[in-house]
Amino acid sequence: MFTKETVYINGIKSISVDGVQPYSLSDTLECGQCFRFERVSDSTLVSEYTGIAFGKHVRVGQDENGRLLFIGTPDEDFEKIWIKYFALDTSLNDVRAEILKNAPKENKLHLAAEAAKGIAILRQEPWEALFSFIVSQNNNIPRIRKIIKTVCESYGKRVEGDLGYAFPSAEEIIARPEGLESARVGFRLRYLLDAAKRVCEGETDLSVIQNIGDYSAAKTELMKITGVGSKVADCVLLYGMNYLSAFPIDVWIRRAMGEYFTDTFTPESLGRYAGIAQQYIFHFARVLEKEGGGTK
Repeated sequence: MFTKETVYINGIKSISVDGVQPYSLSDTLECGQCFRFERVSDSTLVSEYTGIAFGKHVRVGQDENGRLLFIGTPDEDFEKIWIKYFALDTSLNDVRAEILKNAPKENKLHLAAEAAKGIAILRQEPWEALFSFIVSQNNNIPRIRKIIKTVCESYGKRVEGDLGYAFPSAEEIIARPEGLESARVGFRLRYLLDAAKRVCEGETDLSVIQNIGDYSAAKTELMKITGVGSKVADCVLLYGMNYLSAFPIDVWIRRAMGEYFTDTFTPESLGRYAGIAQQYIFHFARVLEKEGGGTK
């Protein structure tokens, strides 16, 4: 379990969180599971980001000792929002051990799990996750970020402290659908509007889906939304509803499974944390791509 203490960073009252190692803030925020965090380029910390979630702004960094620093964060927000959002109540070492217990000994998943051992699965707001991963279809991360930022600005709902814009609700989008036009969402427009309409009318109850507890049933419900296929549904379940067994398969994962993970195992065989194993594989494949390949 982590420990926290009050510290001052450049005169700002902040919260220091220790005992979360091997947590990697940069790997967690840059692995493609969220799109509303920006790196602070002139930080004196190993990594530092600003972002918005659940209508709140957060400035969070990590020092050379692996401690997380919530700069200027009120203690109430930390307790009510950020512990859960950043999955600080989860032991990454215990999760990794359970995943590898179900993996063949010689499988490269062991290498991937070591390379990506600091990745945590964020617990995002379900509606934002649904919207974001519909936008992610046939898209790249920089453009997804740009679209979502533009959408938030279009609806103009400022967060407290005037430090950015909150994510628009489904109701706000249905009331003023033209707010999506400046974001150039393209063919995804009708999918986004269908999702917003269903959520507004209660035809798709995200709270109910989140709490069904049955992965297959939850996925079936999400796939009733126009434009939500297997991959998008799995992303929403994993990143927005904490179904950690969900295993999104996109081009990267399919290729990685074929090139580097040819041993016989299936997502189902990886158990209740298969979705975290997916992040190990995704990260491992991206690193190999950047380095120009690797041994199969």
